[in-house]
Amino acid sequence: MDFILEALQLTFIGMAVVLSFLTLLMCVVTGIGKLLPQQAPPAAASRTATAAGSVTSSQDPAAVAAAIAIAVALFRKGRR
Repeated sequence: MDFILEALQLTFIGMAVVLSFLTLLMCVVTGIGKLLPQQAPPAAASRTATAAGSVTSSQDPAAVAAAIAIAVALFRKGRR
C-alpha cells in the first residue's frame, strides 16, 4: 500500500512541475510577443495575398491553366 501512495504522490508532484513549467513558458512567450514589434505590417501581407491569388486581365486564363497542368505533371513525375 505504501508503494501505491508513494507512486501517486510522485505522479502528482510531476504533474505539478510540468503544469507550472508550461504556465511559466506561456507567460514568457506572451511577454516576448508584446515586447517585440511585428516583423511585417499587415497591409503588406494582404497586398501580396491578393496579388498572388488573382489573374490580371493581361494574362490568358488558358495559359495559366496549361502552366498549372504542366506543374502538376512534373510534380507527379518527380514523386515516382
